[in-house]
Amino acid sequence: ITVLAADNAFDHVRLSALDDVTMTVDNGVDIDGIPDLAGDNLRVGDLVMVLDAIAMVRAMAPDAAIDLVVGSWNKSLAGLIPGVNVETVDVPWMTRQGRGLSWPELVKRAHAWRRKDYDLAINFESDIRSNLLLALSGAHRRVGFVSGGGGAVLTDAIAADPRAHIADNARA
Repeated sequence: ITVLAADNAFDHVRLSALDDVTMTVDNGVDIDGIPDLAGDNLRVGDLVMVLDAIAMVRAMAPDAAIDLVVGSWNKSLAGLIPGVNVETVDVPWMTRQGRGLSWPELVKRAHAWRRKDYDLAINFESDIRSNLLLALSGAHRRVGFVSGGGGAVLTDAIAADPRAHIADNARA
């Protein structure tokens, strides 16, 4: 799950702990209308865990264009998030039985993101491969977890707290 945003307001935003201000954000997603979240093919937990973090990005820059990159299995839920454009990219390390785009296809997709001249890209996965795709996006600021590797290609490498819940690490 990757957030790509274009807005110069991010140039001066300190993402780490939002300048130590505690903030409660209504993520705006009403999941009551989704027919079946428990289906075997729908793996929505990762996206649900970062809804508040996505809302925090929106609150920091309300006029930013935000593109949310998710696996195809999360497209329906992602479409309910207000104020984001949804793009699906199935990476082989997240799909069932290793299906997904090949590395050349992934590199081509990431290079296409350069045309949008993103100010900020956030990777909520702790995976070196996802961090590498962020680097290829050309985003000015690239934020992600260093625990999965690839910290050298991030401008803001965040150490996840192993004692904290996934959602709390995403908001950090």
